[in-house]
This record gives sequence, C-alpha cells and structure tokens, in this order.
Amino acid sequence: MLHGLIQAIGLERGRLCDAQSVLTCLYTALLNARRLRVGSEADYAGAAGIALGIVRDTLDRLDAICVSSAASKAPHSTTPRVR
Repeated sequence: MLHGLIQAIGLERGRLCDAQSVLTCLYTALLNARRLRVGSEADYAGAAGIALGIVRDTLDRLDAICVSSAASKAPHSTTPRVR
C-alpha cells in the first residue's frame, strides 16, 4: 500500500513539474511581450489553460489517492461500538 502511494505521489509530482514548466514559459513570454510590445500572435490563454488543466488533473488524482488511503484505513464495520 505504501509503495503504491509513494509511486502515485511521485507521478503527480512529475505532472506538477510539467505545469511549472508551462507557467515559467508563459511568465517569460508575458514579460518579453510587455517589454517588446508584442503579443497578438502569442496564445497566452492557451498556455495558461494547459497549465491549469495539468494542475486540476493532478489535484483530482491526489484527492482520489487521499480518499482511497483514508478508506483503506477505516474500520470495516460502519456500526458504532457500544460500551
């Protein structure tokens, strides 16, 4: 169980690194566009959309991992214990 969790977190960390790369490119392009007064041909919204999609997918996957991990640790019986 722990090995699978570590693998899943590593995979999602890689996806966040991809998003970071896209955002870095977008940031650099925006800085240069402002300085050079260009930008009509650049698809800034498209680049931001790619990064946003990666981050959303990664968060959804991490949420699923957390829920799955919590469910596997929960007691099997849903009836409360009476003392």
